[in-house]
Amino acid sequence: MTSLYASTAQKLRAFRHLAKLTSWSDALRFTLARLRGSPEVKLHLKHPACQITLRPRNSDFDVLLQTFVSGGCDVRALVSGARRIIDGGANIGLTAIQFASHFPEATIIAVEPEPANFDLLVRNTSAFPRVRPLQAAIWPRSANLSVGQAPEDGRSWSFQTHEALESEAGVTCPAVPIDELVSVSNPCDVLKLDIEGAEWPLLEQTDLSWMGHASLLVLELHGEDKDARLQRALGGRSSNMSYQHEKVILRPLVASAT
Repeated sequence: MTSLYASTAQKLRAFRHLAKLTSWSDALRFTLARLRGSPEVKLHLKHPACQITLRPRNSDFDVLLQTFVSGGCDVRALVSGARRIIDGGANIGLTAIQFASHFPEATIIAVEPEPANFDLLVRNTSAFPRVRPLQAAIWPRSANLSVGQAPEDGRSWSFQTHEALESEAGVTCPAVPIDELVSVSNPCDVLKLDIEGAEWPLLEQTDLSWMGHASLLVLELHGEDKDARLQRALGGRSSNMSYQHEKVILRPLVASAT
């Protein structure tokens, strides 16, 4: 993900966005909390009406703007009447809140591996009973995974996972196999994957049959040569593909007749 507020003009624009999403007083409190180095600050969203907690000096504010201003995961024009949504890489729960607001009848499985993010996810979505937090990482198979930050970023939206070695120390979490989350008996209307590079094991180390059980895939790709790599991973399958901000939108895949 890319920060939305680097220059002074961008900071002012971001402050105005925050005031519109919350209130002028909340935007001011957030700014003061950021200047003071406060670990957390509580804000009140207008739409949907709920309280959220952000870490002012982390990437949480960028996630807030990308969710509710840029709208990369706003799929209302593409899906109607969603009943089951998988939010892979749920971070602190803001996209899950947006999904819950847009699709009030849907059950949202919000999957996040990193403990501090997961704690905020649970707190931020507590007013939405149809959001089901799951502390795990989506992976091609059952495994014990190591969780660590990407060295080029180091903020809370950049945690990556890989299969842990027996001798490896640090934060670990269980993997939930993708074909257990999404299958013939467990289809979903929206599958969102923003999992900091772990999309590639799912795309390159599985037979992709799980994709046929998701009506819509919202995917953020990471790394070099992303588009060409995705096309190679899809292989002999065709899909209806489009782009929405940083997200790739895929319709169900169909195996080519060769």
